[in-house]
Amino acid sequence: MASSLLVLAAATLTLGLVQGQADMNSSTTFWKLSFDQKVLNIAQFLAGNIDTTKQLLEIAKSLRWLEQGTNGQLPGDAILPMVLDALPGVLGSNYIKGAVFLVLDEINRTRVDNVTQEVLFNATIDKIKPYNAPVYSQLFNDTLLKLTMLYKANNFNLIRAVNRYINQISARDLLFETSANLTVNPQCYSDTMDFFDAVVGARVNNDPNNVDLEHYFWAFKMLDSFGKPSGGIMKGAVHFVGSFDECGEVQAYLPNNSSFMFGQHPHNYTTRYDTRFCRVTFDLPDSVSESFNVDTRGITLRLNWGMCFPDSCHSDDVAAMFHLGKLQPYNISVHNVFCGEEDDLEDDPSAIVALFLLATLLGVVVLCTLLEAAVIFYNNNFAPSASSTNSTIEDPDNETHSIEKETVYVNQAFEPDSDKERYANLSGMEPSTSKQTGDAVLPVSYVHHREEPPVFKDGLPPSSNLSRAHVQQKHSPPPSYAKAVTGRSQHEMGVPKLVKAFSLLTNMPKVLSGSKSPKAIHCLHGIRFFSLMWVVLGHTYNYGVISVVDNPTTVNLVDADAIFHRFTFQGIMAAGFAVDTFFLLSGLLVTWLSLRDMAKKNGVGYWVMFYFHRFWRLTPIYMIVLMTFTCLHTYLGGGPLWPEELGTATNCKKYWWTNFLYVNNLVHDDEACMGWTWYLANDMQFYWITPVFILALFYVAPLGLAMVIGLLAVGIVCAAYYEYDNGGDIFTMHESDSKYWDQVYIVPWCRVGAYAVGMLLGYIFHKVKQTTLNMSTAVIGWLVTWGVGLTLCYITYTERKTGAEEWDRWIETLYESVGRPLWAACVAWIIFACHNNRGGFINSILSWEGFLPLSRLTYAAYLVHPIVMMLHAYSKRALYYIDDFDMVYLFLGHSAVTYFTAFLFSLVAEAPALAVEKLVFRLH
Repeated sequence: MASSLLVLAAATLTLGLVQGQADMNSSTTFWKLSFDQKVLNIAQFLAGNIDTTKQLLEIAKSLRWLEQGTNGQLPGDAILPMVLDALPGVLGSNYIKGAVFLVLDEINRTRVDNVTQEVLFNATIDKIKPYNAPVYSQLFNDTLLKLTMLYKANNFNLIRAVNRYINQISARDLLFETSANLTVNPQCYSDTMDFFDAVVGARVNNDPNNVDLEHYFWAFKMLDSFGKPSGGIMKGAVHFVGSFDECGEVQAYLPNNSSFMFGQHPHNYTTRYDTRFCRVTFDLPDSVSESFNVDTRGITLRLNWGMCFPDSCHSDDVAAMFHLGKLQPYNISVHNVFCGEEDDLEDDPSAIVALFLLATLLGVVVLCTLLEAAVIFYNNNFAPSASSTNSTIEDPDNETHSIEKETVYVNQAFEPDSDKERYANLSGMEPSTSKQTGDAVLPVSYVHHREEPPVFKDGLPPSSNLSRAHVQQKHSPPPSYAKAVTGRSQHEMGVPKLVKAFSLLTNMPKVLSGSKSPKAIHCLHGIRFFSLMWVVLGHTYNYGVISVVDNPTTVNLVDADAIFHRFTFQGIMAAGFAVDTFFLLSGLLVTWLSLRDMAKKNGVGYWVMFYFHRFWRLTPIYMIVLMTFTCLHTYLGGGPLWPEELGTATNCKKYWWTNFLYVNNLVHDDEACMGWTWYLANDMQFYWITPVFILALFYVAPLGLAMVIGLLAVGIVCAAYYEYDNGGDIFTMHESDSKYWDQVYIVPWCRVGAYAVGMLLGYIFHKVKQTTLNMSTAVIGWLVTWGVGLTLCYITYTERKTGAEEWDRWIETLYESVGRPLWAACVAWIIFACHNNRGGFINSILSWEGFLPLSRLTYAAYLVHPIVMMLHAYSKRALYYIDDFDMVYLFLGHSAVTYFTAFLFSLVAEAPALAVEKLVFRLH
């Protein structure tokens, strides 16, 4: 009944307002009357229609609030009176009045075609028949008019009406400032309101269906750059990215023209501005987050919306806009706003210094490369041949030695009893293969691509009194060397060693060399490479894809949660064991090579160089990468996903010294600089205490073994204690109350167990000569290794599969404390079996010479791989979609770019630093 009355009221009101003309542009209509005339016409209509007026009065009497005493309960029949009670206030609004008049005008504009007019005419005749009224009587005319208006009311252009209504309102009328503490800076407010008004008012001749793209295209382009909802919201697609680049291309302009009316506001000033992209993050109600039914493991789900604002606006201004005017009552919860500011290099002294140092280093490398190339070109084309030298030995290191010298081959690969083995690479991530001659052990890093004997005329200096047979018997190099490098030393005559230290012509062959020594542990290269690939695979899901607390980059986070519960994914989640492999390798190499070294050299000088070489081996490239990442990361990427602050980089400006001193896993670890370098700090700390154990192993072996086993026990006990006390694992460490990361995962006393296993293996290698293992022993060893290793990787499925119960704390403790040393023991067996001729096809794969250059780059690759991942993730213009194929493709891409970047840093930083050390400390 009430709805019928409302329709009747609207129809009768319409009837009184219409003057019978359809086109208001060609006649005087109600729409063109003044406000007073409109009111007068309505009053006259009501006075002339007593019945309708009485009905409206009855409606007005029923407009009252519910009687008190209902205790807040709303009976079903009370809803309609409550709605009707609100109508007077609603109809008193200027916005509603404007809407009513506009709708009436649109109804009046609606044309009736001839066919419809005939239908309405016949319907009118049918309606007046009961009254016996003649056609064209007053009753007929009134009835026809009512039916015509009802038809028009049901068929007017609603979209056009809405469009026209919006054009009458300015954004300033809706988003007005309401509080002094919520103000937006005036220029930002004015520019933003002009943008909204330009989108709404961009019409040709006020025609709502004719958009003026010629003058207002920038406004639509700016609007188009806003993020928009996509499919898959229930799968976690709550990040409306937007178009970062389109926003940056907008150049807004509105001329000073008072005829431009935005609502009731003339545009009597010039608007001109550029734009900036902002990411607004809104808090979601808990009910929304819970509806996804997904364990986010500490990552809070929030709605991220990319928007485009004038460049006069900053983050605080944008946040305040969501509390202006009509938006204020809704209390929109804005968690954070980040508007990308374009960095000015001129105002960034740290970036300027970093660029200067990098440019200087690169310039030195280029200059030295050109100098060596020039010398080689000269020697090839203009220098006298080696045969003209009758009494000297020509040395590729630009030294001249007489035959009377005890050491004939001075490229140091053939020096008898060389002391260089004490400088062998001792880190788990560094290549351990050495060039060996007799007992001399030389790291690949220190020798050229090919070992070069001196060049003799006919193989023997003419001035020598020694017989050819005597020289060949005592000092002759292998024939392969004599054949391979007969001419190269001549070509390099006159190249200073310092120039060669920085030259790409020297360093590239060293890095890319695939030659191996027969006595080296060849399988270490493959183990090192595959371990790093395992780390990269695990971090592919971590850096920039899933484990991002405030800036998600994944479109289907719900699907990602399902992946975690799969059996096959447990192998990827177990990538943390790869770090224990590196600890094992480090303990193995430092113990084995140091024990061999101590048999020949010992003393204070030896131990000073023991520490210095280690520091110099790791630090130069480490600090160069740190400087580059810290000072230049904001210039290396950008986009809609770029974080407001990349803490792992910005923290370095305050705490870089913790990395330099290798204590970043213990000091300010909550604000870590390059957080993944906790491994380097642990490895260095293990290295600091190693001499105590090596001395004991060398002089009192039983005591030394007891000390190493004790160190292993300390690692297991500490890991058990802190894990039981704190709980958690790498799967849940992002949860707010988790202390697993800083109390268990990165502290040396919980991770030393694998290193101790490596020391035990190093002692075994020192004491037990290389041989062929008994077949039964090998079979049992391999079966146990495979069984234990696979169990450690996949037993977590019993806890992580869908519907599984969490492990008891004691099971977590056992897995965390014993699992890592057990994994190290499994890898130790693989190394031992492969080195003792029981590796089979596994040894063939791991010992492939192609892994040797990749193994050399492992350290540099570990340093740069998270940087590569973050720059890629945060510079994307679209979200990641997580599925197996895309993630494999992403992993392969990360691996390739990581190794290429590592190769560049190795050439300009790592190899020159090692060569300079070689020059400073002559290893004789």
